[in-house]
Parts: sequence; structure tokens; C-alpha cells
Amino acid sequence: MSDYVSYMEEHGHEQLMVFGDASTGLRGAIAIHDTTLGPALGGLRIWPHATEHDSIMDVLRLSEAMTLKSAAASLDLGGGKAIIMRNAARDKTEALLRSFGTKVDSLNGKYITTEDVGTTTADMQWVARETNYVTGLPSESGGSGDPSPMTSYGLYQGLLATAQYLWGSDDLSGMRVVLMGLGKVGNYLLPYLKGEGAVIYGTDIDQDRVERAQNQFGLVPITPDEVFNYECDIFVPCALGGILNDQTVPQLQCKAVCGGANNQLLEPRHADDLAARDILYAPDYIVNAGGVINVFHEIGRSYSAEEARRKTGQIYNTLTTVYENAKAENISTDEAARRIALSRIDSVRKIRRAR
Repeated sequence: MSDYVSYMEEHGHEQLMVFGDASTGLRGAIAIHDTTLGPALGGLRIWPHATEHDSIMDVLRLSEAMTLKSAAASLDLGGGKAIIMRNAARDKTEALLRSFGTKVDSLNGKYITTEDVGTTTADMQWVARETNYVTGLPSESGGSGDPSPMTSYGLYQGLLATAQYLWGSDDLSGMRVVLMGLGKVGNYLLPYLKGEGAVIYGTDIDQDRVERAQNQFGLVPITPDEVFNYECDIFVPCALGGILNDQTVPQLQCKAVCGGANNQLLEPRHADDLAARDILYAPDYIVNAGGVINVFHEIGRSYSAEEARRKTGQIYNTLTTVYENAKAENISTDEAARRIALSRIDSVRKIRRAR
């Protein structure tokens, strides 16, 4: 436990809640990073990490990323994340989700949950039986529905901004794009890429997804072993995090990395490694903010898809500012994005202290 406390102190976390319920099989954690701007919003993952330590470190890292994501997107939200240490396909039940809902409710609104890896908008309905602090409910229940389409739209805006910055045009026609991961976000991105006339290469651990993308969108399949060293213009990682590391960065044969996966950098220094190789990095919490923007517009109001899409479209300008600031200040794009987010948090914190 001392390792977690030290990590939390170093990274500015406010709270870590570890919980269990033997009657339902519930075992998990909720991490709350920062609530300066508002309640900590973050998804619930149901994922069987190899160890409990890996699960807890995952939510600690992801909750911090959620703080930065919401701050940079000018949302009145803090950062949180939750995990249930179970296999979603085998162990997910109504009782498990409702038991989790009671844990969320015990935090009295400090944390708001939503769907993530291993959970769905339908699952959120079970959670909502036990707490009001849930968003991302199905559209037929008055919610915003699956946030993945909006995440993909924001990623599309990030790709356009990246092309504009690098090549002076946001026309993706003929652009060689390598897509790693064809799940929700990657799948919803495909129509945008095809519509733009991009040349799409891709891979996924699920071969059915690859074949579907090949048949519907003209994707050229590549193997998982090829994904990092395949020559392309933009590498688009849309699977799990930590994929930009000491082993993979030297392999990359691209001009830019702009993807929807969370926590793509294993460590912040890997942003410097990318810059040293003259590879432009689009900070993940800037370009994949469409999902949190979408569910934010459901909280305490009547959901408007048009307003959520308009706000998500601003990712283009935000990312452009990140690129320009990084160049002007001779820092990595990751550091430039972090400064934008932390500046907003610090400004609000000063206002509250002055009251």
C-alpha cells in the first residue's frame, strides 16, 4: 500500500478506494485524481490484469489522464477511473454491476462513472439502479448512448489537424494510415478515412474485425508483428495503452502518431524519443476527448448531440495550439498539452483559494 500512497502523492491523486463484495464476486478499485474543476469522471473497466497491482496502477494512471483530458477540453470535470478485476465475458452480471453502483454512490458524487473497456451503455443501466452518479446511458433512456462514435469524430479532427500542420493541407486523400485496433473507436473511424480517400492498413487481434474492415472499407490487412515498423504517413493506435516504449519507438516508420488509445506513452520521456526521431506526436488525451465531451453533455441537462459534436470539433484547434506551443517553446507535444491542462486547473484553484 505504501507504494500506492507514494505514487499518489507524487502525481497529485486525492483518493484511492479499493473494494470487494464476496457475495457478488466484486473486486476492484476507484481512483480519483483531481476534483478542482468538478467531479471526477471516468469509465468503468472490467478487465483481468495479471495482478491486482497492475489493475490499481492502471486506474491511477488513467485517472490522471482523465484530469488532463477534461481540463484541456475546457470541461468542468476532474479525473477518475474505476476497474472491476474480473473477466467481462465470463463474470459480468447484474449483481456485480449493481454492487459496483453502491460503491460509486458511497462517494456522494465525487466520482461519476460511465462505460469503458469491458462495459457497455446497457451495463450503465444496472449501475444506475444503485446510484445517480452515472452517465453514458442508452439513448432510448434519455442518455448520450455509446460515446465511441464521438471519440472517433474527435480523432478524425485530430488527424485533419495533424495533416494540416505537417503538410499544409488537411486533405487525407492518398495518405497512408496504419490503424492498430479495430474495436469501437477504430471501427467508427474507418468511414471517415475511407471518405477522405486515405489508404488504410490495419490489424486487430480479432480476425473477424479485420475481415469486416477489409470488405466494407478496403482496409489492407497487416500482421500484429508488422504494425510498428510498417511504413506509413500516420500511425493510429486505437487499442490499449503503453504501446509507445523503448522497444517500439525505434521501429516506427511514420511521420506522425495520432490515435485514440489512452496512455499511449509508457513514460513521458517517450514523447521526447518520438521528437528526436522527428515523429509528430498527438497527445492522446487531446485527440480522444470526444467521448468525455459527449457524456459531459448528458450530466445535469438534456443531451444535445449537436452541441457535443460542435464541442468535439474544437479538438482540431486545440491540437493545433499544442503543436504550435511545442515548437515555440522547444518542448515535446506531450509537455505542451500538459501545460495547457495544468494552467487551467491552477487558474481555477487560485480563484477558489481567493474566496
